[in-house]
Amino acid sequence: HEDRSCSPKVGTMSHRLRHIALLLFLLVCFSQHEVVSFAAPQPAADKKNVATSLQSNGVESVELKDYGPELSSFMGNTRLPASLFAGAAAGAAFAMPLNPGDTFKVALVKRIYALLMMSSLSSQLLSIVVSTITMNAIPHKSKQHQLSPSLGEYIEKNYNLEWSTARFNFFWGIINFVIGCGLRAWVSISCPVFAKAALGTIVSATLISMAFLNETERSNTGKGIIMLPVEFASLLFGRARRDPFHAVAALSLLVTVVYIGYAVPHTYNYLLTTAP
Repeated sequence: HEDRSCSPKVGTMSHRLRHIALLLFLLVCFSQHEVVSFAAPQPAADKKNVATSLQSNGVESVELKDYGPELSSFMGNTRLPASLFAGAAAGAAFAMPLNPGDTFKVALVKRIYALLMMSSLSSQLLSIVVSTITMNAIPHKSKQHQLSPSLGEYIEKNYNLEWSTARFNFFWGIINFVIGCGLRAWVSISCPVFAKAALGTIVSATLISMAFLNETERSNTGKGIIMLPVEFASLLFGRARRDPFHAVAALSLLVTVVYIGYAVPHTYNYLLTTAP
């Protein structure tokens, strides 16, 4: 009786989340158009060239350029697909409600699935918010601080944490989403042959995507994707030393990670002894 009474609520919640996700996607698309159109106009002097040359004794000239538009474009390229994955994760997060009659494997997979989808949703929302804030902040920054000899130095000098946050959370959200889809296919498809085939397809596609991603990261930054979480954590805790809001955010993240590390083994042992 309790499960039947909860089912409509779960369905209603999932239905509402799908509408929220659609509204989020439309809002992001609209705001992206507004940010691009806002950042495009420049004074007549800036339209000619914002590049500057420095030359000293025996040293070749170094061209200083405003790389703000390039970074805005990269942020927009991350934000739009992030909104799509956020909408999909929001609609799928409650698609596998818990049932007291679930077997150990199904009960464990459902819990992991819900955690992965909520993690994917949170990561993609964070990527969207940080990208939007950064894109809005770039046009307002002083031109003196915008000039840099390369895009990499421009990002490192002005938006290192923002760029790392958007990239890492976008990739982390995708990984969580794909793993959750694989687990759902594994337990939802009745035929074990096709269930394993679906899981293998998802795993293969994920590994191929990560291979391309790793190659791109090495080409652009000289680091592999394994360094993305290390870079993000290092920059976040570095900013936390100077800003109290970032300190609270970093502490909350640390507490959550520790709690998950403690709760997962406890849940596993609990299901091992109680599940049919």
